[in-house]
Amino acid sequence: MKKYLILLFVAAAAVFQSCDNNDDLWDAIDDLKSRVQALETQVNALNDNVKALQTLYSGATVSEVKNEDGKCTITLTDGKKLTLVSDIDALVPVVSINEETGMWQYSIGGGEPQSLNVKAVAEDGKTPTFQVTDDGYWQVDLGDGQGWRDVTYADGGKVSAITDTPTEDKFFQTVEVVGDSLHIVMQNGDELDIPIVKGFLCQIVTEKDGVQIFPADVTKKYTVNMRGVETWILTAPEGWMAELSEPTDGADGLKVDGADGLKVFELSVTSPAPTRATASTAKDVSILANSGKYSCIAKIQVESTGQAPVPPTVSVTLSERTTESLTFALTLSEDTESWKYLCLKSTEEKPTVETVTTSGQSGTGTNVMVSGLDGNTAYTIYVVAYANGLNSEVAEAEGKTMDPDADPNDYYANGVEIEGVTYNQESDKLKMVSSADGEATLELSSTLSVYFLDGNRTDNAVVINTANNYMQGDAVFIGRYADKKTKLKLQNHFHLRNKDAIFAFKNLDIDMTNGANSQIFTMTADAGGAKTLLFEDCDITLGNDKCLFATYSSTKAASYVENIIFRNCKILFQPGTQSSYGAIKLTDHVKDGLANFKTLIFENNVLYSKQGASVSTAVSLLYQQYQDPDTYSLSNLVISCKNNTFVDFISFGSGGSNPVGIGSAYFMVSKIGSVEFSKNVLYATADKYVSIMRVTYDYETNGSWDHINLDKTGNIAYGTKGWKLYFDGTNAPTSYYPEKATYSKKSESPLSVNNPADGTFEVSSEYAGYGSTLQ
Repeated sequence: MKKYLILLFVAAAAVFQSCDNNDDLWDAIDDLKSRVQALETQVNALNDNVKALQTLYSGATVSEVKNEDGKCTITLTDGKKLTLVSDIDALVPVVSINEETGMWQYSIGGGEPQSLNVKAVAEDGKTPTFQVTDDGYWQVDLGDGQGWRDVTYADGGKVSAITDTPTEDKFFQTVEVVGDSLHIVMQNGDELDIPIVKGFLCQIVTEKDGVQIFPADVTKKYTVNMRGVETWILTAPEGWMAELSEPTDGADGLKVDGADGLKVFELSVTSPAPTRATASTAKDVSILANSGKYSCIAKIQVESTGQAPVPPTVSVTLSERTTESLTFALTLSEDTESWKYLCLKSTEEKPTVETVTTSGQSGTGTNVMVSGLDGNTAYTIYVVAYANGLNSEVAEAEGKTMDPDADPNDYYANGVEIEGVTYNQESDKLKMVSSADGEATLELSSTLSVYFLDGNRTDNAVVINTANNYMQGDAVFIGRYADKKTKLKLQNHFHLRNKDAIFAFKNLDIDMTNGANSQIFTMTADAGGAKTLLFEDCDITLGNDKCLFATYSSTKAASYVENIIFRNCKILFQPGTQSSYGAIKLTDHVKDGLANFKTLIFENNVLYSKQGASVSTAVSLLYQQYQDPDTYSLSNLVISCKNNTFVDFISFGSGGSNPVGIGSAYFMVSKIGSVEFSKNVLYATADKYVSIMRVTYDYETNGSWDHINLDKTGNIAYGTKGWKLYFDGTNAPTSYYPEKATYSKKSESPLSVNNPADGTFEVSSEYAGYGSTLQ
């Protein structure tokens, strides 16, 4: 067989690579990674072979053999299936069992076998498991609790799964049916014959793999399938009781000697009573089945907790709804054996356990969809779980089907998902706010957390202008109709005061240009901050004297917002009298809280102004005022800015000492966890140098900018004097210039549509995959 093999001397090559010649090195590393990943199928095949060999050497009998697509599928007489793969497309350890010692052994490339020094069969037999490391070397876990260790040649050298020497080795020489036997010849010449007894089956069917756990004095029943069995012997551990029922005919239609050969039994297994003491450690409930001169053993392992059984538990929640169906999710206790449910209109009387048991439908898995329901109607599902002869209480959950006549764009009726949570008319702490008859003033309440804002598809607005919007809990604001953003005017502070809360804005046209304060969102009180501040599917208008988010005179030093997210938004900046602007501005009011800012995400947004070449205001998306970098910094913050379109929304500055003015770069920090700036389209016509990043103290700590990926080739730039990766006035060593390089500019505009008047921009098809998809 052909081998696909590469030797990569990555470590040595890395020493001689220059800063401008790293592409080959990274290509080599990526190639190695892809080849290691490609070995996954071969690794699985090797491990399947090892498991199969252990079973076959232990005295198994076979009822059926199929050879297809290079695989041999073996059905044993106890119903289990094994897979053998001869052609493994890699340099693999060829594993076998030494017939004299009973130990596992392996050989490499046809060399002498080496023992793994672990038994393959008998009571203390182990099953080795193999893997390939990230750098392409074989390892083995012998199942002895010592973990992974290298597979080595006789001289101690590690065995690579990636080599440049093609071989014609196979795991087995032959795997074939010869007469009434499965005949296997190992690579080293060892032979193994396993009898094939067609139509012979003794199988115990279990719902859960592994040891079957019983409370004390409990009976559980299992299905047993037999075919071609003449006699059998049933055994159980000391103190346990096991009994087989009279058989019934099976229904699979397989004929044996002219008759339907499948017989189905019920196996009843009862655990010892709580007071019974036994020193036995045996766990096998076994059926020894005989067919002529052949026999097989089907078994399950059982174990008792020694405690009296307790009732199972179940809870249920609504997970999805349509106009005619409701889907519910169940949480079942681990010992649950079965469950039943009834779904009734909520106006009907709640059923008892007995009613659910006798009239309910049996369920499987942990989800149930009830269909054929009336639209815009409330239903309640009732669920009872069963285990160990006991049942749970009746669990219930209510859901309302969607209105078939509802507007498909109506989030209130149909629901909308925000960060994994669905909000609709059934949400708790809900308020509907309508501005159909003019502007509506929204008074926030600590008892409410979900606000649907209905602009009635006009330009009427909802206004929030109360003096003190103290946000103590979750607050989610949603424009009701997906095809028309409701206008929302924010005219005063939002004080974020719950570090575990989410504050989200969805499908809104947000005006942040007016109001009495310079910060729209800020943090106050000892609990100042939030878990997440999210803007999704919004049009946002910023005025340069109104920071979107900024610290405030009463902001506490430990305040923070863990995650700040802008996704699928159009963000318009309207310049004013100030020469610089920071959308998110962290001043020296917040100190040790800086370490808890974790993520800042800009994804698929359009950020633009209508300034054109006459731009006069420098803009920062994030500006951190100078702090002592050894004590207070954003060293844990991860910035991800991908697939955005920037149009005349630019940063520029002239350097200077710390603190540097706002606007000198899109992101201005002292230290940073990591940055990814990629797949963006950068367009501007102003006669300025535009900078993406300024990190004033990070280089002194890290000695490189490796954690800052501004993707020199993965962004599309057009216009300006130059788009700089780094602002020139940093405190980094002046000799470290590659990171300060400019992006290569396109000679023609990357925008096929460029209309700042109404915020419509489209990226040319030539640059598909770059910039925002918003239109």
